[in-house]
Amino acid sequence: MDTTLFAFTVETGKERWRTTLEGPGPAPTLGGGRLVVATENGLEAYDAASGEHSWTIESPSAGIFDSPPVIADETVYIYGGAGVSAFALADGSLQWRVPIGLTSNSAPAVVDDTLYVAGDDTYLRALSTDDGSERWRQKTTAHITCNVAVAEETVYAGSESGTVLACDRADGTKRWQYRLPTEEKRQQTPQTIATDGARVYVTTDDVLYALDSKTGQPCWTIDTHRGRYSSTIAVGDGTLFVPTGESDSTAASSAGTVYDAANGTRLRGFATDIPYGFDGGPSVAGGAVYTNGRAALRRYSGADTGAVE
Repeated sequence: MDTTLFAFTVETGKERWRTTLEGPGPAPTLGGGRLVVATENGLEAYDAASGEHSWTIESPSAGIFDSPPVIADETVYIYGGAGVSAFALADGSLQWRVPIGLTSNSAPAVVDDTLYVAGDDTYLRALSTDDGSERWRQKTTAHITCNVAVAEETVYAGSESGTVLACDRADGTKRWQYRLPTEEKRQQTPQTIATDGARVYVTTDDVLYALDSKTGQPCWTIDTHRGRYSSTIAVGDGTLFVPTGESDSTAASSAGTVYDAANGTRLRGFATDIPYGFDGGPSVAGGAVYTNGRAALRRYSGADTGAVE
């Protein structure tokens, strides 16, 4: 099934351009004036202003690009084909590739000159952004099932055994690990992780957890929207934005909830007219929340009502 990629003007919401992609894939990434997205055919880049196609990298012979791309310092990093690759943002030329082993849907993270990646081989790794050489690795308890998050001097990841792991960013030393409790005799598995430096926010299918970033001990939990917490979450300005299906408007077919990041208090809902829910996002930037659905990208007010702008 094809997917349409849209670009809208932030101030007005007016459509600027659209293009058709081959099949659904991970969420696109914006950086350096280009929008980079993984599709069934490979990795594609578009001019963010005009929508003009810039370049395409065919899918690796060993499979497809599995994770969302990450852009830093004019370079695109992505997991796929049992390895990690770095491409020049300008023209898509290969800078380096490191075979790691198994595939992964886990989005990597870049801080300074280090790329942090996690995969189905149970290892969390730190690689040099210059050439992909390994700086350290830390074995986890099982396959890593969610994205990697970094704040200050700590790297966070979660495995399918239900363990959330915190490692020192410099050398990979384990700082703490926390095993999520079982719910109705079923082990809760981390689906996505976000952090603001004070707390680590972890979603499973049924529960939203906030853990102390220094100790890993629970600060608060929410299970109001069981079965709806597996999508990406975002944190910014002391608030947490979570797609939950809840809305302050009964007419909305899919929406999310805004929580106080410190104590988990519900602040408000935000509504959308997207009929199939959220496929990517949310992300927080410039006082607004951005998310995309099966057929559109939407911008919401981040500070007050949460209404579609």
